[in-house]
Amino acid sequence: MLVPGFTITLIGLVVGITAGVVLQHGPAARSIAGGLVGAWAGFAAGTAIGWLVDSVLLDGYYAVMLGHALAVLGALGFVTKPMRSLSDIRS
Repeated sequence: MLVPGFTITLIGLVVGITAGVVLQHGPAARSIAGGLVGAWAGFAAGTAIGWLVDSVLLDGYYAVMLGHALAVLGALGFVTKPMRSLSDIRS
């Protein structure tokens, strides 16, 4: 779990910094935290799906690939989620 721990954290940081801070999708701390949370949530979902596929196909390849692919999508989903302010809710 050491290598996925490093790569998923790196994916979350890179997506949080590039999509959130550079493209200005929100405050830096929120973007980086969202990138980390989204990457780990996406990795968990992708790995669970991959384990099911691997058990059917008797292969060990899909859990890692789907986990990392959904980590990127999960991080992007959490970072680029539109922020609503109280003024938007009240009007």
